[in-house]
Amino acid sequence: MGLPSVPRHTMKVILLLAGVAVALCAVPPVDQRRPHVHMNDDGSYFLTNDGPSGPHYVGHIGRGAVQGNDNGVTFDVQASGETWRGGLKISVTWTGPADVVFQDCIDFGNSQWFAGPEQKQQYWPIQKSFLKKYSAVSKEEDNAAVGERYWLNSDGMYIYVAPEVPLFIDYHNELENHLCLIAEVADPYSTRRTENVLKYDLWFFENPKIAHQHAVDNYLGKPSGVPDYRMIQYPIWSTWARYSREIDQDNLWAFANEIKDSGFPNAQFEIDDLWEVCYGSLFV
Repeated sequence: MGLPSVPRHTMKVILLLAGVAVALCAVPPVDQRRPHVHMNDDGSYFLTNDGPSGPHYVGHIGRGAVQGNDNGVTFDVQASGETWRGGLKISVTWTGPADVVFQDCIDFGNSQWFAGPEQKQQYWPIQKSFLKKYSAVSKEEDNAAVGERYWLNSDGMYIYVAPEVPLFIDYHNELENHLCLIAEVADPYSTRRTENVLKYDLWFFENPKIAHQHAVDNYLGKPSGVPDYRMIQYPIWSTWARYSREIDQDNLWAFANEIKDSGFPNAQFEIDDLWEVCYGSLFV
């Protein structure tokens, strides 16, 4: 496919995209999409994908610290077809020493984008949002209780980042109109790691419905059960309505006994607010 050779002997580059034409022969895709990796003068790469109207720019990968001459970085790109739904998968993996920072940026383009981390001020679609090197972990800040490493766009493309990646997310700051995936061995992730990794899959389908169904089947999963019915069947009791933040063990017991003595059954009892060292720690 005319992929570029890489002169840097210290970086192992495995570009198996030439096999895509063979792999997709048995797949009846809507279009004959083919991925291409183009090496730039600075050592980074442009990732493109062929479509009905010609090559389509997907993203700028290998930006920043990976461009050294002797940094022990390995780069692996593989592509394959999905026989059932006619999808195309591109898997990208960077590995290197812990002091190397990886950064791959995917173009928002003109598509509508969804998912990513939950925010207190939630923009929808998310390409209207701005995040600056935002750690992909659940946190009190911004009410970010949900932080799935998954993005879906209106063209039927989705991204899923592997759970072992020390991931930071950037919208529009590192590169305008791009979603940047940054892997860095830094807080809040363990800094005892001896190796850094950026690993993710890109999937391309005919439409976003098929793409999301595929993501649920292969990455996200479905609920395996139902919540305890008492969580929704009976009243929810919160200490906030009675005591605000002035709570201790004595008034908690008094409140619980009052509920019980009033004839209400066992139900959900919420202890609220700011009684922990930090939310979720369970330490006073």
